[in-house]
Amino acid sequence: MLTGGFTIPLPNMYLYKTTIIKDTSVYFAMPGAEQTAHANAKTDFDANHKATCVEIAERILNDTTSVISMTYADFDTIVASPVSWADVQYTNGTNHYEISLLSSIAL
Repeated sequence: MLTGGFTIPLPNMYLYKTTIIKDTSVYFAMPGAEQTAHANAKTDFDANHKATCVEIAERILNDTTSVISMTYADFDTIVASPVSWADVQYTNGTNHYEISLLSSIAL
């Protein structure tokens, strides 16, 4: 018979994510600066990073994952050593990319 107990802690994980809207014209009242930011992000991602990243169907997270949402510009900045764009995953939605990086360390 076992008495007492112990808990095996799950490692803390960090999910950094950003969303790029592919066609901003379908969104009502999106400010012009935001439309431009999404257009520039889409152009950069498609031209420079998409081929290196891994496309996934969906992302399932455990309870110990901290989700950090950020702009594409900020996301682009954190993808540096020790991680690379090859570690980045994305979903290709109807009108958006959801781009994410799962890390065991805070970036």
